[in-house]
Amino acid sequence: QIEKVRQMYEVMNIRHCTMICGPPMSGKSAVIEILKGTYEKRREGHNVITYLINPKAQSVPRLFGKKNEISDDFEIGILSNIFQIANAPIPNHKKELRWIILDGDVDPLWIEKLNSVMDDSKQLTLENKDRIMMQKYCSMLVEAYNISHASPATISRLGMIYVDKSMLNG
Repeated sequence: QIEKVRQMYEVMNIRHCTMICGPPMSGKSAVIEILKGTYEKRREGHNVITYLINPKAQSVPRLFGKKNEISDDFEIGILSNIFQIANAPIPNHKKELRWIILDGDVDPLWIEKLNSVMDDSKQLTLENKDRIMMQKYCSMLVEAYNISHASPATISRLGMIYVDKSMLNG
């Protein structure tokens, strides 16, 4: 599993969005936590802030935002709000990385809305046309069982790590 932590480190150094996939109980979360701990111990004063969300637990409008029918105002969604917070400026004296972890089954309804974040533009475009730019200290991690419901366009934008249960036994 140390090899998977190394792979995750290498992929995250070249990609701002990474997917770690494999069956339940294969150690995906452990790989992320070990890498986080390594960053915090090896780089003095380097905190890693994580924002964890299960995207399948909410509807797409609740994740990304929607227009309020009564007031005609745009209500920012849960994931959009997290994205905004994670990409807010870091005070000068702090050394910090921020990871948004989407832990749950990949669904074409929500993953396709992140394609503009995953490509080179690194922007989350909201329904009201506002855009939030992903900063160099922010990364998006998708932790999922498989990629069967993601389009080739989405998969081509992600760095990929596969973890298998058999690695835990030997």
